[in-house]
Amino acid sequence: INRMVNVDFAKQLQKSSHEHAVLRELLYSLQGTPLSLPSSAKFNAAGCNVDMVNKIAETSHLLHKIERSIDADPDSIKSAALRDQLLEFYKLIAVLEGRLNANKLTLRQLYIYLRTPHTKLKVLCWLSDVESHAAPDITLALPLFARTASPLIAETVSTIASIVTVPVWKRVRKWVFNGKVSPDFFIGVITEADWIDRYYLKKDEVPHCLDKDCIPELLLAVGKEINFIHTYLNCQYIIPSHLHDIQNETKQKLHELSTHLNKFILKSLLDEHKLHANLYTLKQYFLLSRGDFWSILISSAGSMLDGPATRLRKYELDALMTSAVTPSALELFDRVYVRLLSDNFVSGDEVVGWDAFSLNYAVDPPLSVVISKKHIEQYQRLFAFIFRVNQIDYKLAKHWQFQTNLEHLLQKLSLQENNLRKISLIRQKVLHFIQNLQSYLQFEVLDAAWKKLGQELSDATSLVDLISAHETYLANLLPKGIDKFNSVFVCICRFLEHSQVEFNMLQKNLIEIEASRKAAEERIARGQWGLELNEEEVPLKAIDTRAVERDALEFEADVRIFLSECELRSLVFRLQFNGYYS
Repeated sequence: INRMVNVDFAKQLQKSSHEHAVLRELLYSLQGTPLSLPSSAKFNAAGCNVDMVNKIAETSHLLHKIERSIDADPDSIKSAALRDQLLEFYKLIAVLEGRLNANKLTLRQLYIYLRTPHTKLKVLCWLSDVESHAAPDITLALPLFARTASPLIAETVSTIASIVTVPVWKRVRKWVFNGKVSPDFFIGVITEADWIDRYYLKKDEVPHCLDKDCIPELLLAVGKEINFIHTYLNCQYIIPSHLHDIQNETKQKLHELSTHLNKFILKSLLDEHKLHANLYTLKQYFLLSRGDFWSILISSAGSMLDGPATRLRKYELDALMTSAVTPSALELFDRVYVRLLSDNFVSGDEVVGWDAFSLNYAVDPPLSVVISKKHIEQYQRLFAFIFRVNQIDYKLAKHWQFQTNLEHLLQKLSLQENNLRKISLIRQKVLHFIQNLQSYLQFEVLDAAWKKLGQELSDATSLVDLISAHETYLANLLPKGIDKFNSVFVCICRFLEHSQVEFNMLQKNLIEIEASRKAAEERIARGQWGLELNEEEVPLKAIDTRAVERDALEFEADVRIFLSECELRSLVFRLQFNGYYS
């Protein structure tokens, strides 16, 4: 600043001799007039007087620089704050000019009058030099000048900062008390995202007056909570009056407000909207924990699901599901409905009903925040896996039933087919794998995770805790390496298909033998020969077990690979307790 003062001024001062003229020019310079001494002045100043004049000239330069900054952006709140700070200085100049006109002002008196304003103008000049006129940049001065020894500087900066941060606190109050985001706010919005991810913090745009003690994170959380109450609970929450002034003791009041809001939200979700009951309904039907529902549904819809997916009718399956539910369990069952996946398959594919059958769940706000669309998709993925396991168990039961009927027919015809025992032993190995997997899923995964979820719901203190507990619950339900089960399932289905083909051929053969013997008995009863001259008795054709035995070897190989790569130690112990697959 000193370098910008007129260098020749000191030389001109030494040639001046009229102190009144010098004082007049100095006061004019403080009011915006360019500084110049009269050529006729013959005032012989000492060296100390030269220093005083230079200091007063520096004060004039600071004032002009502040005024130019105000003129550059006169409508900003920063300019208004600077203008308010200059009012006292302008009053002082008017008083000094009156004293000069009354010949009651000396150069030394002027110097002493301007010492304190000079210090204040330095601070104001620094603030006016900030490139941006936004409040966050002004508030940078607070930590810089808060530790200064001068109360004047600290008070000046605090006064300006309190003025220029008014728009910031106005936006903060709109967010905290109404849950609405103002333009140019440091909280952004992703409109298409779920509630938990919809609002985020723009850390680079947080005002420096708020960027401390985790206040931005608290502001984000409180605003989201009040937004949830207004948007999803569709009600107005009355905030306690002592929490309205959040500009003082911000962190403590935000903590207290957040506690009040979360208690209100948790009570509404858990008591009024029955969050726990909805989660239990999802467990009962999507995770097939309700055994009576599953057994009744399969007994009534199993034959329908064995057919092509194109023949399935949603209304028929919905009716069968409703009939499979006991009256005591109908409270939230109306939210569960059938979802057919046949539209997702390529036209021309032979898709059976088992692969096209799925469930969906209707969730309305505010529960849709805790049980969102992505969570329903996870439930559907879990349903598909558990449904596949139960489907194989159902097919194994039908497979055993079909083989038992064949053995009864063989016994009736006094025949014997030793290869049926081979197929029976293979089926027992498969059944051992499936039943242990079912038991593991039910008792060590589903029940354990549900118990933990119930405890976390009871301990939750915020809406975020509820969402986090539900997401953790779903993550624990999905078995690690779930995709590794697919190769084993494919091999089991191939074994069932190949053995069923052989069963059908054997059944056809036995029906022909039974018909032949019955015809022979009828001829004998009429006094004729049992067999015609060129007729031979229908022989029993042996079952071809080569394809089935190949499937058995592939099944054992896939199980060994699964056990070697599986991280589910409890399941591995169940399947490998006798070391059979070693």
